[in-house]
Amino acid sequence: MELVKRDLEDGAKTLILSYGITARTAKEAVRKIRMQGKKVSWMNILSLFPIPENKIKASLNDIQRVLIPEENLTGLYRSSIRHVFDTQELIGVNKIGGMITPEEIINEVIY
Repeated sequence: MELVKRDLEDGAKTLILSYGITARTAKEAVRKIRMQGKKVSWMNILSLFPIPENKIKASLNDIQRVLIPEENLTGLYRSSIRHVFDTQELIGVNKIGGMITPEEIINEVIY
C-alpha cells in the first residue's frame, strides 16, 4: 500500500518531499514559491513504510533536486529512501527544538 498526496508541476526541477508534521509547512512553502512565479513540485508521504518507491519514482520526471524537511538532525527518512533516487540531488532541511518554517524550506530551493 502506497499512500501519498502529490501536487506536481510540469517543468519543475525541484520536488519537496514531506511527511508527518512537516507536510503543512512544506505545502505553504510550495504556495509561496509558486506565488513568486517559480516552479516546484510537492509530495506528501502518508505511509512511510513500506517505502512508496513506485509513487516516488513516478514523480521524478525532470526533477533534479529533492528537498526533504525533517524534524530530526540526521535525516532519518532521507537515509532510508536514498536508494530510490538515481540522479537527483538529495537535500535535507533538518531541525530539532522547533518547527521547520516555510522560509527555511524556501531558502534551500535554488533556481
